[in-house]
Amino acid sequence: MRKTLFSFVIAFLLAAMVSPMAFAATTYSTTLSAAVNATQLTITVAATTNMVASSQTVTSLIFCDGELMKINRITSTTLSVTRGYGNTNAGAVPYAGTHPSGATCYFGQQGGNNSSGGPFITQNPYPGSVCSTANYPFLPLVNTSNNTLWYCENSRWMSPTSGVQPNVISGLGATRTLTTRESGSLILLDRSAGITITLPAPVVGLYYDFVASVTVVASGVYKFSTATQGTDFFVGPIISDDSDSGEALVGFSCNGTTHDNVSMNGGTTGGLVGSFYRVKAISSTLWHIEGTDIGSGSVATPCSTS
Repeated sequence: MRKTLFSFVIAFLLAAMVSPMAFAATTYSTTLSAAVNATQLTITVAATTNMVASSQTVTSLIFCDGELMKINRITSTTLSVTRGYGNTNAGAVPYAGTHPSGATCYFGQQGGNNSSGGPFITQNPYPGSVCSTANYPFLPLVNTSNNTLWYCENSRWMSPTSGVQPNVISGLGATRTLTTRESGSLILLDRSAGITITLPAPVVGLYYDFVASVTVVASGVYKFSTATQGTDFFVGPIISDDSDSGEALVGFSCNGTTHDNVSMNGGTTGGLVGSFYRVKAISSTLWHIEGTDIGSGSVATPCSTS
């Protein structure tokens, strides 16, 4: 009896260790190697690792730019597909009948988020509600009805594509590269020695709020940099509050053509406690920036090329 019980306990522990419900795996994805028009029944992808074709027992799906497709056959990196599966309009969202080369596609099996299947859902989680990654074998969830991705971040549901992210980020350290998952976050500039923040590649609708909760000292800077210098730029107005000259206000503008950095030095270009900025992606190469920058001395533009 004791041996049987011992064997049962060992088996249970081993099962728990390998259970797919013990942690969330990354949702499988690939990219299109060639553009897809609205009617073709084969698509070419960069890789098919972890991908299976549909069978009598499995319905295998791939989701690209608002369109769900059934994978009927896999030949190297070419997929034979059924277009517009699950009442999704073949290629119509958001590319009006086509999918561009390089587009990201998510794939898995039909049946929602299950241990052997995929990430597909048709209803959004409630934004900001409690979640646990242990309960979802594949993340992010992919809502095929409205083309949104949903992450369980900090035990809360959020979606960068819908602008939902109830999150405050602090203690960044000297450098930090933001992710698309963190879109919508309030980010505290709280390191007096300065912080250099690199934004992700701009995707229309991503946005971040920044507020200086600590003044940066003269030997440091609070700095925002675009991901691809010389290609991605800042555009928009920044109001500088000259705090030691009767609160005089001076306006500056990032030009959208050469300004790929915004730098606050704790003095003339701002960065004093209370300074506030919002950056929002308005195209694949432009971040709109606006804010009230609190500085001292003869205030100057924080928009820069380096």
